[in-house]
Amino acid sequence: MEVGVRAPSFSQPGSASEEWCQGPSFSQPGSASEDEASSLEETEWCREQREESDLSSGIKYTGQWLNDQPDGEGTQLFPDGGMYRGDFRAGKADGLGTFTYANGSAYFGPWQEDVAHGFGCCTWPDGSVYKGQFKDGVKHGHGLKTYANGTTYEGQHVAGARCGKGLVLYNGMHSGIKFDGEFANGKFHGTGTFLWANGDQYDGQWRHNKMHGHGTYSFADGRQYSGQYVNDAKYGAGCYKWPDGRVYNGGMCQKQHGKGSFTDSTGAKRAGVWRHGKQIK
Repeated sequence: MEVGVRAPSFSQPGSASEEWCQGPSFSQPGSASEDEASSLEETEWCREQREESDLSSGIKYTGQWLNDQPDGEGTQLFPDGGMYRGDFRAGKADGLGTFTYANGSAYFGPWQEDVAHGFGCCTWPDGSVYKGQFKDGVKHGHGLKTYANGTTYEGQHVAGARCGKGLVLYNGMHSGIKFDGEFANGKFHGTGTFLWANGDQYDGQWRHNKMHGHGTYSFADGRQYSGQYVNDAKYGAGCYKWPDGRVYNGGMCQKQHGKGSFTDSTGAKRAGVWRHGKQIK
């Protein structure tokens, strides 16, 4: 019955707005029809409270029973030190409940047939917090993760991993850095904008956490490169501009490399061949 609460894996270089989330939708008191209310009342009368009972695999349960299985409010203790306290239905966690791990991590929110399902909240011993959607026991949908150092990720998750649109705002030793763009399997992947603390910015395509494809890198001092990247390196056709009006158009391999043209600050233009940043022809 464990929920997918895991310590973060956060090795990326590289987000939060006001919380849009609302809690789970529950019927208001008195909203049930007379027949439904009568049925619920009869169920409550049929439930019995029992002392601690041994279930399978060393699990111990204390709480309400119905038809000889946990049903209603109860507490389960697991051999590894974990504990679930909350609602049960037909022997499974179903409704609102809290699962606390032996290491101090916890999940609070709705459950459906023994797994976290709906809008819930996870906390970690280091102070990290996740608030967002769960499906089948893992993060799935929109959510906000705040790490212990104040770094945040807000965006989409698929099957437990960051996937889709998201925003990362870094804090601590990387304060001032942010990434706004697309993710796949927890990594920058697709199109996105990365802003460094010194004011440099890259806007373009990413693959597996690296600049890859077409993009524009704007330096804080006014220089700009627009062109192809391969695994974070300028490689292929590109255009490099300087604040004083100089422009290079042509092949790149980190520096000017291959056939190209250069326009100086006076507007004079020449074509040639470059190698590792130097014109050779």
